[in-house]
Amino acid sequence: MIQELNDKRDRLCFLPGIDYSRDRVQTSPSADSQFRAIDELVDENREAITIIREYERKMSLISAQIRGMEKDLFFRILYERYINGKSMKEISSDMGYSLLYIQNSHGSALREFAKKYELLSYIE
Repeated sequence: MIQELNDKRDRLCFLPGIDYSRDRVQTSPSADSQFRAIDELVDENREAITIIREYERKMSLISAQIRGMEKDLFFRILYERYINGKSMKEISSDMGYSLLYIQNSHGSALREFAKKYELLSYIE
């Protein structure tokens, strides 16, 4: 989303050169359409900021909840997976456990997390 907004901004900021060797013909877009495009970009930037702030708020909450896990193994697996974005294979390698053990422990950690934070629909 941010890259898309940057691309749009760059296109709006691009001013084509003027060729004075040709007859004068008005081919540039009207000022109204440029203002509308700028207004749309500003609105999209506001929307992106809202989405990013909501994402940051949720990540902060999730991080705090994961830190509240009582079993250190569960905390470490959930933190590495959902905060640091590591794969199960990376986690198993970093922690020195087999992939199967980490996958099974991950399932147990998710069930305990769901119980602790009363996310009952996720337990079933």
